[in-house]
Amino acid sequence: MADAPQSDLYRRAEKELRNVKSIEELYKLDESSSVTRVIGCGHDDNLSALLAEDGAAILRNFVQRSIDQLAICALALRPLNVLPTDDALSRLRTVSCKDTHTDACGLPAIRPQVQKKLSKCMEEIKSSSKILADSPVTVQTNFSSELASYPSDDRISCSQSKKRKRPESFPLSRLRYLNLGEWNYNWGDRRYEKVPHAIALADRFVEVARRAHELAKEQTGEAASRPVNFDMAICNLYHLQRPSDRLGGHRDDVEEDLSLPLVTISLGAPGVFLLGGESRQDAPTAILLRAGDCMVMSGRSRKYFHGVPTVLSLDGNSACQMNGNPGDKVCCVFPELDDGGCLAKGFTGDKSTIPSLDEMEFAQAFLTTVRMNLSIRQVA
Repeated sequence: MADAPQSDLYRRAEKELRNVKSIEELYKLDESSSVTRVIGCGHDDNLSALLAEDGAAILRNFVQRSIDQLAICALALRPLNVLPTDDALSRLRTVSCKDTHTDACGLPAIRPQVQKKLSKCMEEIKSSSKILADSPVTVQTNFSSELASYPSDDRISCSQSKKRKRPESFPLSRLRYLNLGEWNYNWGDRRYEKVPHAIALADRFVEVARRAHELAKEQTGEAASRPVNFDMAICNLYHLQRPSDRLGGHRDDVEEDLSLPLVTISLGAPGVFLLGGESRQDAPTAILLRAGDCMVMSGRSRKYFHGVPTVLSLDGNSACQMNGNPGDKVCCVFPELDDGGCLAKGFTGDKSTIPSLDEMEFAQAFLTTVRMNLSIRQVA
């Protein structure tokens, strides 16, 4: 790739950050680097206040409970119906239970010496786990910008179906992103399409996005506004086995109302979020985001360039480790679940809205191999 023009400060920073693969390397960036504005690793956390003036808020440890992180991941993956066989789950348990101890959510914690074996086992399962073409959600992967999966019946007109390639299946290891909710975002054409009879965005995701927006307004000073009708989420997956997985600088500017926020929740491996300005000539700010952190972009920042230039290696014993003080106020996304993943006594609600222990166990292993970003927004 040719060197970025001197005036394209975003691309210069993006190119340099692509070579950073660990938090330790991020700490070592110095004044000779083109990336001198970093939030989250001791360089200049005071920049958070400056970003708030532009409407951007960083909610550290927003999803602090490990069990909530796992449940969010499991709920996002559930429509794909890729939960492995009992044999595959048994293989995961055999690896993860060696020299085991329990983490904050009562599940087997992942010791450094076990993590490599568990990740290898998970990669094999991801390569063999198939996503069927008649998945009830709209799916797009790195096969093609036009690749999508719709319900396999006459709900889609012939004129629409002819435009799309529909493989019978593809492996989970090749999934780069998926769309959740009633809308499909076509990356190639940069436009949204309403999907007939699609499954609506899970209420749990709508609730957590609204809660994040309310907390963000306390930082940004945004005036009280009508509730946001979050109706779509783009779930980006960055596989650690594939260093090329990243999200180039772009602007989310095709939604109907750009005054409404973007709420992005980070899960799994830590990563660098690069937030620029309205022009690529504006010096960007690099932000270290760990599992459980949330980024809210509203106000002026809603139209800023942003992306994920690099994903960092896991920096702890568990992919769903808590970042903060357990005594801090905890945002319980799934209050029906205790820290061990069990339903609270006397629960009489709809159990289908809550991931099972098997789903969360799979999610825990899955998050040793990926970074997951869940970007929730209102399309129309």
